[in-house]
Amino acid sequence: MSAWDACYGARVRLFRETRKLADGTPSLVYRGAVEGVSGLVRVVPDGDIFHLLSTPRSRRSFALYVNVGVPGAPRFTAPVTLELEVDWLQH
Repeated sequence: MSAWDACYGARVRLFRETRKLADGTPSLVYRGAVEGVSGLVRVVPDGDIFHLLSTPRSRRSFALYVNVGVPGAPRFTAPVTLELEVDWLQH
């Protein structure tokens, strides 16, 4: 998974590892973009699948996108919004 607001058109792109090269570098193949997911996105491992957790900029919330697909074919639900009652700190 790759997500960075400054690149990729502010969209999440999924890649699948197909094999390892002789030097240990993974060989990846593009699997498509995840529509509607933006912000700082992290992968949440869950056994053989993963979910996506997004922290949108300037909002006091997280958005959890639950993967209801199968390994190798992820499919995400509409976001579950988790509201926070905190102030963001900048370093």
